[in-house]
Amino acid sequence: MNRCEWTGTNSLMIEYHDKEWGKPVHDDIKLFEYLILDAFQAGLSWQTIINKRENFRKAFDDIIQTSLIINLFLKYIKLMKYNLNLSLI
Repeated sequence: MNRCEWTGTNSLMIEYHDKEWGKPVHDDIKLFEYLILDAFQAGLSWQTIINKRENFRKAFDDIIQTSLIINLFLKYIKLMKYNLNLSLI
């Protein structure tokens, strides 16, 4: 496989290049992860961010879980608004 030179010999960068780089993403959680990583990348190399990616995932796991719960609750409220006879139990 031909790789861009920016991967160097870093195994995480190579994996990122081969499995993610340039591929469309439609998953909201994955897009949120990229948004967070990109925001923290300002002033740092992408390699630094990729090397710390697991730490970011751990740090933001609670936020992601909370946002999923809030999103489900808001969808439930919206359904209730349209009188679809859903109950909390």
